[in-house]
Amino acid sequence: MKKNLLLLTIGVFSIFYLQYTFSKRGSSVSPEAKELYKKIHFGRNRTLKKLLKFEKYAKVINEKSKRTGKTPLIYAVMRKKKGTVKALLENDTIKIDIANKAGETPLFLAAKKGLSDIVEILIEHGAKVTDNIIQVANNTEIKTLLKNAQQKQNQETPEVQVERQELTTQTQSTIDKAAKRHEKLLEKAETVRGLTIIAP
Repeated sequence: MKKNLLLLTIGVFSIFYLQYTFSKRGSSVSPEAKELYKKIHFGRNRTLKKLLKFEKYAKVINEKSKRTGKTPLIYAVMRKKKGTVKALLENDTIKIDIANKAGETPLFLAAKKGLSDIVEILIEHGAKVTDNIIQVANNTEIKTLLKNAQQKQNQETPEVQVERQELTTQTQSTIDKAAKRHEKLLEKAETVRGLTIIAP
């Protein structure tokens, strides 16, 4: 009996505490963002996906908390919710590299917390890898993942290489044309000078 009463008391206290937490968080974000935070907190990914189909929720997916600069994606990473991170990243409007007030991006936090699965997901979705993110990574597996991703990001794609080659060719062609025009002008100047000297 006492055990059941204790469990009931803990349950009631937990509900009130969560309501207080969300009402406090809600003061620094819009009501729509507050709803997203609730779904993220409890890992209700199906409901989250349904909500994000509505414009009023989709447009706050990148909203930053006024107090901490936290976004729903950053919160999902902090809560270590791999499935929720995936659900958020399915939305086309999400900006993956938004940082909080401390300058920490979702990838930075995932690397710092040693969440290799989430690091991999974020990299696959194009999260920018920087040197400071590699430095905070707390294990070799994550450091390797990040270094490989950074190398790929720093390499030019074949399309970029072709564009650069075309630009170089165009520039060289322009230089060649300009040089030929310059030569012709010099020839004309020499001819005019010669005529001027010969003329009485």
